[in-house]
Amino acid sequence: MKRIFGFVAIAAMAVSLNTGCSKDDGNGGNGGGGATVNVRVTGWADDWDSYVFEYNDEGRVVKASRNDGEREWTFAYNGNEISVTGYSEFSITLGANGYASTYVNEYDETYTYTYDNDGYVTQIKKNGEVCSNVQIQDGCIIKWSKFSDQDGDGTPEEVWKEHTYSNVRNVGGIHNIYAEVGAGRWLQELGFFGKPTQYLCSGNGWDYSSTPSTLEYEFDSNNCVKKEIKTGGSGDDVYVENYFYTWETLE
Repeated sequence: MKRIFGFVAIAAMAVSLNTGCSKDDGNGGNGGGGATVNVRVTGWADDWDSYVFEYNDEGRVVKASRNDGEREWTFAYNGNEISVTGYSEFSITLGANGYASTYVNEYDETYTYTYDNDGYVTQIKKNGEVCSNVQIQDGCIIKWSKFSDQDGDGTPEEVWKEHTYSNVRNVGGIHNIYAEVGAGRWLQELGFFGKPTQYLCSGNGWDYSSTPSTLEYEFDSNNCVKKEIKTGGSGDDVYVENYFYTWETLE
């Protein structure tokens, strides 16, 4: 069993594609980044829920199913507009770079996304107000922010989640590192919201916390991540979270 332990923090470099394809897979984005195998994600899960993704002949996701059909979503495409119906309804508008320019969730909240010239998210707004800034270094998310009232004075301050990286390539292009506002993790993994980091994150933590998390990984025969193990907390409060991927190899 292949495993890499994420305890060595080194400088981040370069980046890979959303779902790991070396060509446009129709879900967003236009190029191969640093992906070294032609694959797409067909399943993602954590310790609580599992998602299965289905694609059409054009390589676009058309259905997402959670927990064996407990919840389902259907994706319909009309030009650069994507309408999603099912358990909840939301929409995505793709920009000129092939990634989401706007995302309107089931609560009618509108998130707008700004990217750099390479296709990495640099800022997110919620209903017109900045809710996250993202700093990119050589294609990796070094840190991203949210606004939170940490000192209890009633005024939100910008706080940052900082990341360090191993020298192991993110071959499949998982999206475990993203600005955690707007679209949730399972939707991020479909690649609509910009390029993922090419190198795998080894650890992260908030700038107001003294207990960062570490990440380790297990791999399949293509060196794509099949399991991510996140360890956080300290002392009696240590916790472990697991995330799982399944992949389809494309021609």
